[in-house]
Amino acid sequence: MNGGDFLAIITAAVAAFIISGLWYSPLLFGRQWLALRGINAEAFADKKMPAGTMITEFARTLIIAFVLTHFIVITGTTGVLGALSLAVWIWVGFYAMILVGSVIHDKVSWKLAAIRAGDGLVRIIVMTIIISIWK
Repeated sequence: MNGGDFLAIITAAVAAFIISGLWYSPLLFGRQWLALRGINAEAFADKKMPAGTMITEFARTLIIAFVLTHFIVITGTTGVLGALSLAVWIWVGFYAMILVGSVIHDKVSWKLAAIRAGDGLVRIIVMTIIISIWK
């Protein structure tokens, strides 16, 4: 990858966006996430996420994929194991530490932070692997 392939970045962002949607769905952690936020799951079930929110979330994911690409290129990361290692270091150093700060300073519950941390870890791993192995 010479500076990052835009198709790899878009593919990684789409994959992460879909995974995150599943993460917060009733199939995985959606009910717990809503309960921890004080939202009634039944009342929320009929509501659709506003298009603007979905577009903004995809834009955030696209920016993360773009920045990950720069880390991958700068570090020369290749292959699945290299991508996994880089993803975990980025997650621990940035994502997890920001969530720990929200627990300490903003009184976010550890359970809610753990759900968000898991989503972030999976998304970063998937995006880093896709971008690292893209040919």
